[in-house]
Amino acid sequence: MPLDHEHYKPGQQTMTAFELARHIVVCELWFLDAVINGHFAEEASRPPESETTCQDLAHWYAEKAPLRFPLLDQLSADSLAKAVAYWNIAIRHTVHHRGQLSAFVLTPPKT
Repeated sequence: MPLDHEHYKPGQQTMTAFELARHIVVCELWFLDAVINGHFAEEASRPPESETTCQDLAHWYAEKAPLRFPLLDQLSADSLAKAVAYWNIAIRHTVHHRGQLSAFVLTPPKT
């Protein structure tokens, strides 16, 4: 995300590009944790407030996501086949917000 786009928001009721990127990384880890634990936790892991740019968020996500991969690898076939409530919605949520963020990157802020 270009730095000059991070605080762009196409409308009054939308998140800024940075807020949307933060929301995506938090939710993606929350979704992985739901698969690992078999349910969605009430709280999700969140990046520290010191992460103030999309690049910071990308580094934080790149550090945190791989920690979950060995846990996913250890799950049995039965655990992986277990239905997790709201999983279908979670996938659509991710696709929806990634599409929004792509539009933010492609649509330059009006100056």
